[in-house]
Amino acid sequence: MSQAGVADVPYSFEERLTPYEKANFKRLMVLIPEIHDSILMKSVRGYEHDLNVIEEISKRNKVKKDILIQRFDKEMDHVTGSKKNLKLNFLAVLARCFGEEAADEWMDKNR
Repeated sequence: MSQAGVADVPYSFEERLTPYEKANFKRLMVLIPEIHDSILMKSVRGYEHDLNVIEEISKRNKVKKDILIQRFDKEMDHVTGSKKNLKLNFLAVLARCFGEEAADEWMDKNR
């Protein structure tokens, strides 16, 4: 037996799940989180590897800063653990995906 991890996800992420079309299973539907939700889920842990993946996801997809910020502000307040670390992780995400100016702007509004 081993310890199972718990995922911290945005409140309404289930409404935004989409089926993975390439899955060819008869009785199993594979659902994929929407890109902004996926980024927020990875940002909770915030390890360097997670931030690298988030940065790559952002480069390859149409990630919108305003959607990411809105979901973080409205749908991630239930996350377990240090709120300070969560905010620092999100600042790192903003800086890597949208530049230091975007991170500074969000920080100024959330002091």
